[in-house]
Amino acid sequence: MDIRSFLIKKKSDEDNASVMVEPHTSKNTSVSVQVNSNPECSTSINTNDSIAQKRNFKIEWLKQYRWLVYSRHLKGGLCKHCVVFRPVVKRGFLGAFIVSEFTKYKDFHFHAKKHMQSEWHRDSVSQSSDFLKIMSNKEKSVIDQLNTAENLQIEQNRKKLVPILSSIIFCATHDLAIRGKLSCSGHFHDLLKFRIESGDSVLSEHLSSCHSKAKYTSHRIQNELILLCGNVLCDQIVREVNGSLSFSLLADETSDIAGIEQLSIGVRYVDSSKTVREEFIGFSALQTLYTVGIATSIMTSVEKYGLDMNKLVGLGFDGCSVMAGKESGVQKIICDKYSKATFFHCASHRLNLVVNDLNTVTEIQNTLGVIKEVISFFRESVLRRKLVTTNIPLLCDTQESNIWYQYWIDKNLIDSQCDEMSFVDLFANCEYYPAIFQILNTFISLPPTTCTIERSFSTLRRVKTWLRSTTEEDRLNGLCMMSLHRERVNANKDTFIQDVISMFGIKRRNLQFLFTDTE
Repeated sequence: MDIRSFLIKKKSDEDNASVMVEPHTSKNTSVSVQVNSNPECSTSINTNDSIAQKRNFKIEWLKQYRWLVYSRHLKGGLCKHCVVFRPVVKRGFLGAFIVSEFTKYKDFHFHAKKHMQSEWHRDSVSQSSDFLKIMSNKEKSVIDQLNTAENLQIEQNRKKLVPILSSIIFCATHDLAIRGKLSCSGHFHDLLKFRIESGDSVLSEHLSSCHSKAKYTSHRIQNELILLCGNVLCDQIVREVNGSLSFSLLADETSDIAGIEQLSIGVRYVDSSKTVREEFIGFSALQTLYTVGIATSIMTSVEKYGLDMNKLVGLGFDGCSVMAGKESGVQKIICDKYSKATFFHCASHRLNLVVNDLNTVTEIQNTLGVIKEVISFFRESVLRRKLVTTNIPLLCDTQESNIWYQYWIDKNLIDSQCDEMSFVDLFANCEYYPAIFQILNTFISLPPTTCTIERSFSTLRRVKTWLRSTTEEDRLNGLCMMSLHRERVNANKDTFIQDVISMFGIKRRNLQFLFTDTE
């Protein structure tokens, strides 16, 4: 390939690198192969293009001037740096060695040295040197360097937010009040001070040197981070649910300390590890307690969460007429829209109803009365309570049990073997029976009780207390999600924090937390 072709059009990076490194090979120039194999056998190149040509191009010039390349097509010398990386014209015009061949061999050294001293040549040499470093992976391009600097800044910004977010997560997973009487007081700010005292240099430098609008410790940022934490947890659960074969929807309502009716929503499914899971996914404040209002709230919430309702196979509610009504109940409205769903009355609620109905029997009524009196006798006195080894809980009419086993009966198994086997154990025997596996998965996904949802009520009462009765709905959901799913959070805390920071960085901030592609 003659150097002249680089004057006609731009070449690939590989060709540019080749002509820079080995310009005198037969591939990159028209100089005779004898120049490379045995340079001493010839001292000049006879151009023979004109009778008037009295001087020849000397091969020794190629050794003396490393930037020089001879073109047989043009019958003259060119600067490989200036040809490949043509300089920008600021004043004057480009001439010999750059856009045209040099053939005045009589004054070759004078013009060659003059070209070497020109600003054009120095700029082209600098560009070619940087280009070769990039091609040999020794140095990054300017764009890559800018991207690297931006990435380093983003990484530093993310590190600044980690201790702030970690302090919020600690308070939430331990049911601690984040704020105190003032916005700059409370457990959250005390934890930040404790971190600084413990030697957290990143947090200390951030809080002492950052702009007042870029500290990310205000109550508004706290609420936003809490909401994002809840959203990340909810998204993780929803992905697991949508990845399963089927799931059931659980719901129950209760009043919080502020008198707001809170609808607790959860799901039951079999995850990828063939483990049955019941997970809480959020509260929804009810505007009305009528059937249509509750059903609308449930369907609006599940659509917001992104659940694949085509996989819904079961509904688990209590037995009140509003929820379980066959003609106009909540379950009827949802089942009409999602025909594969089947309603199941909570078994624990049924047990409670049976106990209440048995109160009409005098003997049972007296028994329950005596049990309550015995419990009160021990609980009301500290001295009498010390006489029993364990703390006696109050007798709760709504206490529910979450024990549910179905046994597989096979004619080839004896009774003792059947007693030790549950439906979950059957998954190991369904490797070659996909239809049976799907049937078992659907069956196990059906809700026997709503105990998981009932447990969320306890979390609600721990989070929304008399002193925190004005907690907003988004903040309440985020705090309850982290409290109920603390094991999930702590299992992959670093990844969880990075996911939250990534969602936090989507919105435009004073500090950049995400790399943006400018192409």
